[in-house]
Amino acid sequence: ESIADHRDPIGDIGRADDQAFALSLLERAMERLHREEPQEAVAVAMRFGIRCPFASVTTPARSPAIAAALGISSASTARNRVRDGVDRLRSMLRFEIGETVHASDGAEFEATFLAERDLVEDCLEERFPGLWTPNDDD
Repeated sequence: ESIADHRDPIGDIGRADDQAFALSLLERAMERLHREEPQEAVAVAMRFGIRCPFASVTTPARSPAIAAALGISSASTARNRVRDGVDRLRSMLRFEIGETVHASDGAEFEATFLAERDLVEDCLEERFPGLWTPNDDD
């Protein structure tokens, strides 16, 4: 929970900036995932309702719908694509975070990286529940 008072406009601006930062990293990571593993990218976008140019989704989808969109016969295969895509996406997001703090060195880099990682994970988990916390409700 944020320590900022929700009625505090300065806190709201900071939170909006944090969300914009997290979403910009997500966009870059999703584009990279799509270049490297297109089916995984579509599966992740569909599962979490992540809007992106390569998947026309507005709400999260369940495995049978993802399987149909990917042209695969099994919902369990679709779940595997989502799981693999989420794992790869998390790794790509951590890389993107590292790129944003690369000017720091040593202990300063580690502290800054961990703070930014936590911020991004919290923002994205709030926006896309299950993206960072395993969620087997599908």
